Amino acid sequence: MKKNSFFGLAGMVSLALTFAFVLAVGMAFVGCDNSTNGDADIFEGTWIGTGERQGATMVAANGSYTETFNGTEIIRGTYSVAGNTVTMTMVQLNTIAFGDADKWFNWADLDASYKEMLLNSATFQVTIQGDSIVDDEGVAGFTRQK
Repeated sequence: MKKNSFFGLAGMVSLALTFAFVLAVGMAFVGCDNSTNGDADIFEGTWIGTGERQGATMVAANGSYTETFNGTEIIRGTYSVAGNTVTMTMVQLNTIAFGDADKWFNWADLDASYKEMLLNSATFQVTIQGDSIVDDEGVAGFTRQK
């Protein structure tokens, strides 16, 4: 599996969303175990987008997350925590994020053209550093809401 940058991913999607929305991630509360190795759930909570993620809000709890942009939910996914690393997997995507109709798709059913904009991978990793979510290039894109 190719590891892709969370904020690199956001940047790729942002190009597609210039005419509509910036990519945001959503919560499906499906009760997934967020930590199989005993690590605390440092990802749980509400995160506010910064920089090019401005307008995005991500909420994480119980192994599921959602990200919205200006109040519109567009991605639902799951996550797991190992130390300060969070592995996130997009499960559903709303194509309104790409300026298309407000329609939800499971990742497996998503058109290949959307998947290409997302680097053909539903899974990516981020690191929690204090109150920030940082991608593999050290770019902070979200800050914990206090």
